[in-house]
Amino acid sequence: MIALLVLDPHTAHAQIGAHSALIIFMITTASFLAHELGHGAALRAHGQSTGNLGVGIYLVYPVFFIEIFAHEALSGVEKLWVNISGAHFQVLFGSAIATFALTVGSPLLAQTAEWVYILAFAQLIPLNKSDGYWLAHDLLASKGKEKTLGKLTLVCNLIAIPILAFVIYNVLYNMLWPLFFNCI
Repeated sequence: MIALLVLDPHTAHAQIGAHSALIIFMITTASFLAHELGHGAALRAHGQSTGNLGVGIYLVYPVFFIEIFAHEALSGVEKLWVNISGAHFQVLFGSAIATFALTVGSPLLAQTAEWVYILAFAQLIPLNKSDGYWLAHDLLASKGKEKTLGKLTLVCNLIAIPILAFVIYNVLYNMLWPLFFNCI
């Protein structure tokens, strides 16, 4: 975020072309790999082994995943650390991009770092099967309040729908539209 404040705001948020959209897409995709490696690193730091690292489709979008079945053997606090470590690694990845953006003066990389931050923090919203969902699940389960999770998820889904609609609009308008229609 600091990179966006230091760089020229008119160029940092200008509509991007197809080449720039592809760069942002590739780097943010790499940030999801860093995210999953964060979960794996936290699990290993607590003495457990990880399963396979893979790629799949969830609903309509591609996802990375890491099998963390050993997660169940951890204590409540250790589970919370494993749940939040993905977003932590993703923010560190975004910070490296932002630092590089400041070093070379690249508004494109600054905007990419912004997307990485947004996507990392979006993972902490307790939506269906997101990191935030599992974080809330493990937090509530440690206090014996599993029944509260359904209500919390419903409220968060209602709050998150406009936020996700805004993000989807920005992706379509700023990234995908130029990628497909400015190349013709």
